[in-house]
Amino acid sequence: SFWAFDFAVYGLLLTPWMRLPSLAKHSNYQRLQFMIEIWVWLYVLIALTYEIPWVFGYEDIAYAEDQIWAYPWWSYIVGGDIRYLYVDLHVLFAEAWACTNAAIAAVALWIWYKSKRSSTTAVYMLMFCAGMNIAPTVQYYSLEIFHGFPSVDVNNPNNFVAKFILSNSPWLIMPFIVFTWGTKALPRLYGVIKD
Repeated sequence: SFWAFDFAVYGLLLTPWMRLPSLAKHSNYQRLQFMIEIWVWLYVLIALTYEIPWVFGYEDIAYAEDQIWAYPWWSYIVGGDIRYLYVDLHVLFAEAWACTNAAIAAVALWIWYKSKRSSTTAVYMLMFCAGMNIAPTVQYYSLEIFHGFPSVDVNNPNNFVAKFILSNSPWLIMPFIVFTWGTKALPRLYGVIKD
């Protein structure tokens, strides 16, 4: 399931850069903007459907291994992240942080679309959210590496490569692409650069 998730996420993020007829007349800046919008929608939807229910229900999920409703979380636990079964403050903090970040990003998206993609406030909010994505990801990678990968089976490529590296890497890579987009969007929105 991690490989499928990785393929889907990276496939979605790279779609604006494909040579599709519907994108033929779009500039690189517009394609970058589409990529950012896909990214923000993606992590907002993941928070709404996966992270927020886990934050409010992780104690019940821990006792529901054989329940069909708990399968999405248990597939993640069994697939290589035991931290979500034996929850400590680091995991709870990271997930609560991600949920808060997604809520801010959802508001930013609403402002962005309501303004017909012309709000500088939305751009600043999305750049702020990009920075907030980096902290829990760095925390996760750092704690795992520092403690010798207690939650990751480094001998299993599905667990180590697909889950630990690829499934988490967009939250470390995409913030910098959001910053790049923001530095291109703001001069356009302020009228300094004309397309």
